Amino acid sequence: MPLCMKKLIQNHKGGIITDRKSLKKREKDFCREYVYCGNPKDAALRAGYTVFPEMCGIRLLTEKRIKDEIAELEGKLAATRAEALCGYRRIAFGNISDAVKLILESDGDRLDAEKLDLFNVAEIKKPRGGGMEIKFFDRLKALEKIEQLSLSESDKYSVSLYKAIENSAKASAGGNDDDC
Repeated sequence: MPLCMKKLIQNHKGGIITDRKSLKKREKDFCREYVYCGNPKDAALRAGYTVFPEMCGIRLLTEKRIKDEIAELEGKLAATRAEALCGYRRIAFGNISDAVKLILESDGDRLDAEKLDLFNVAEIKKPRGGGMEIKFFDRLKALEKIEQLSLSESDKYSVSLYKAIENSAKASAGGNDDDC
């Protein structure tokens, strides 16, 4: 019986596969790729498991330390996505009144620049002839990014559920040798 199948059966029966605490480089790569694509076969292929990657991916997903690493990476990704979403919302819906104040009261003594909220400002120029030019970030592009991030988050779960069902059906159809 192939090693990968033995490990899968042993793990299915509740046996302990290994006591290792740290992940090998390929295992870390698998976790990172799985968080990116949500597909065990594709993640295993990208991580370097070339012989029967689907079985390797499924076996790896049964290990607690792999699950823990994936959960940690997903948490970091969610935090990063939330920060990006927050920034795009500030650009799309933020107030420009402080930038207007800066233009109207261009005398540096009257305004404390550190207290101004200039998050929406992309560029400030002072032409030679005097005055001031302020360029803002594009609110429509920020709205598009908000929509993309929102859609990708909701699609991720529906696609990964479908992929999990599909992969489970394929895996139960037959097993082969594997190098994982």
